[in-house]
Amino acid sequence: MTLPRSTLVSLQTKPHYHCNGRFVRRAFLCGVDRYSGQSFKHRRGWIVDKLAELSNLFAIDVASYAVMSNHYHLVLKINADTAAEWSDREVVERWCSLFAGHTLVQRYRARESMSQAELEPARRHSCWIGSPGRNERTWALDCRRQGGNGRNSVCPGL
Repeated sequence: MTLPRSTLVSLQTKPHYHCNGRFVRRAFLCGVDRYSGQSFKHRRGWIVDKLAELSNLFAIDVASYAVMSNHYHLVLKINADTAAEWSDREVVERWCSLFAGHTLVQRYRARESMSQAELEPARRHSCWIGSPGRNERTWALDCRRQGGNGRNSVCPGL
């Protein structure tokens, strides 16, 4: 039975997590594809740059990583204390530097007047302020899967 990440992640007992991603059907991540002869070595730099960008945006340190031809491994450390120091607005700005965000998020960023009825549904969403997942690895995991820079995407799940 599948369990939600919120039941698997415990910052009090374990701030480090091993994550990996694998490509199937001969999809090639890095190196030279032995079937086509095409080189994908340039992608390794893209991945390292994206990891650096994401670790600066979120309260997550990359303890170590390995990028192989068809998969990668990450050891991530969650910095709960750092995330706890962020204001709600800083959390929103960090998220929206990657994603366009829902209309309510955009209104909040523009400092428009919002009723409590407008704020409550937005707060329940995972990419908004007040989220219990603001310092979890979930954000980084969602972002590492994004194609391109994701700036034109709406927050996942809306």
